[in-house]
Amino acid sequence: MINPPCTVDTCGTLDNFLFLARQNVIMQESFGFKRFPSTERKVSDIGPDDVRISIIGTIIDKGDGKLTIDDGTGSINVFTEDEKTKNFSIGNRVRVIGRVNKDNGLSMNAEAIQDFSNFNLELYEKLKED
Repeated sequence: MINPPCTVDTCGTLDNFLFLARQNVIMQESFGFKRFPSTERKVSDIGPDDVRISIIGTIIDKGDGKLTIDDGTGSINVFTEDEKTKNFSIGNRVRVIGRVNKDNGLSMNAEAIQDFSNFNLELYEKLKED
């Protein structure tokens, strides 16, 4: 098991601990490494404090290790391994979970890509409103 770089007691301050937590480097002592949950976002709602997000959208472009996803509010480039993209085509609806990259414009580094072709997005959006 990998030891965490610090705990709330040894980081010096709660602010230091929270900073490291946001950077996804604090590990659960009893469970090993644990990723922080992703926050569901629309592309237009991605903010400066977002670190790990999930988006649902349609693939509008595909290249070597890169997808461009459009969710109706904007588009974002998603970088990943070619292996993760081989089963997807332009026009497929997907959910992408990954880390936001704000260097040189807005993009994501994908940790997971899920096929959402049979997902009823309209019903899902309606349920979220209620």
